[in-house]
Amino acid sequence: MVALEGVAVGPGHPKGKAFAWMTPNGKGLIPVAAPLVGIHKTNWTERALMSLGMEQKPVPAKTVADWIAKRARTFLLGTKGPIVDTFLDPNCIFCHKFYEAAMPLVRKGDLRLRVTLVGFLKPSSADKAAAILLAKSPAKALAYNEAHFRVAVEEGGIRPIRHPHPAITGVVGANTGILSHTGALATPTIVYCKKPGDFVMSHGLDNYSAHYLRKLFHGIGSIDAVGGCTG
Repeated sequence: MVALEGVAVGPGHPKGKAFAWMTPNGKGLIPVAAPLVGIHKTNWTERALMSLGMEQKPVPAKTVADWIAKRARTFLLGTKGPIVDTFLDPNCIFCHKFYEAAMPLVRKGDLRLRVTLVGFLKPSSADKAAAILLAKSPAKALAYNEAHFRVAVEEGGIRPIRHPHPAITGVVGANTGILSHTGALATPTIVYCKKPGDFVMSHGLDNYSAHYLRKLFHGIGSIDAVGGCTG
């Protein structure tokens, strides 16, 4: 086993400041091409970046729920069942899988999704998010995006807005800014409460099936309009 140490490289580095792993003798640097993940799914690269002050420490799930309630532009899918907060990018293939798995539960009244749209995966993501948010019914616009999702190229089906107003661009940016404080700029990111005071945040899921989601969200609490949790 070789012990590596995370170091910041710069300012002479072409990118100004970058991260690399240093070998034990201090003579070699290993550039980071992908996160170093341990056998227990510990992201050692993320931990090293945080310790060096190169990446923000994630805020607690309860804080994220509070920020969504007070700062984000959201819309609700469903009329019954516990409310789960979810960050979605219109061009995200895993968001598409999550949406398709969750909607049967939403239609049945077993679950509600409060959607916070973000835009960072592709150049068209932010403008597609803006198009959905500006629609008369964002829920229907998102449904169109997912129904026409092109899996082969990982592209949502809605057309990006041509001339987004700075105000809506700012809204999508603010939503994405909240996501950036969760510890990973990744979608879908899901926030829910098992019971009052017990909030959970997940970047992605282990399984994208309605059966898995039914078990995951069985008996959970509901995030209310102010970011609290009701039983």
